[in-house]
Amino acid sequence: MAKAPAFVLESGRLHPSPDVTTRTRSLELIDMFIRKYGGSDVIEWAAENTRPQSELVVHPQDGTLRIDLQPSPPGWANFQLQAGAKSLACVLVECNRSFRASDVKEAWLESFKATKNARMKWRFLPSRMQEHVLNALDAWEARDLNAILDVLRHHGSTRVVDTHLLHLAGEIPAALAVLEKQGLVRRQGAGWILTQAGIEYT
Repeated sequence: MAKAPAFVLESGRLHPSPDVTTRTRSLELIDMFIRKYGGSDVIEWAAENTRPQSELVVHPQDGTLRIDLQPSPPGWANFQLQAGAKSLACVLVECNRSFRASDVKEAWLESFKATKNARMKWRFLPSRMQEHVLNALDAWEARDLNAILDVLRHHGSTRVVDTHLLHLAGEIPAALAVLEKQGLVRRQGAGWILTQAGIEYT
């Protein structure tokens, strides 16, 4: 099943790219934004930093092509890709929430292509162990701790998993507890299965 989109497209006052050069440079500008603000693979914007700012990122070959922080709805950061006075793309990011940089990049690209505003939808970001557990579970067949460890052995290095068996066996229940609280997994009998929300992560 396809992963649910991390954003929704909404109507806005955006313009299509006027020419091929602007299109190419706009895509480069989006990459520059992601590199600058998503260096740890996560983008988070503080609520106290939503005052409008021009030229957060500027294309080195075209000073009129830039990404600005525009006036924002309360609790949101409103990023606009500008070509002069015209907005070519818009991404709205909820403040004080963490978003995958790859999801924000996809939102930029879809906004640019569709000439619609992209509003990010916050989703729980699992830790590495939580992500391993999600990937080891199934939507139909319940798996207990031993079955989860078997899947991890199958997908990874048996020697590494066996070496860290006690450590993993202690971490998996804690990961399951967090994932259950987030609504991504649920108990079934003696094991666990993915919920619909959990399927969208895998």
